[in-house]
Amino acid sequence: MVPWRYGEPMKLLLTVDEAVEFLGGVLSEASVRRRCRDGTFPARRVGHVWLISTEGLYDAVGLRPKAKA
Repeated sequence: MVPWRYGEPMKLLLTVDEAVEFLGGVLSEASVRRRCRDGTFPARRVGHVWLISTEGLYDAVGLRPKAKA
């Protein structure tokens, strides 16, 4: 599921695969995992799965959506 399509609810947490899709494939899975580990991306590890905050990811990559009036 792509979390930013108009009219669809936005997911609060993304897996690594979903984050790669969200970023348009600019970063590989290994790069996203590395950025989760070093704290660049706001993420928590639950078991062996990284969960990345969608809102924090917007801030980390500078894609904050504009608020509607």
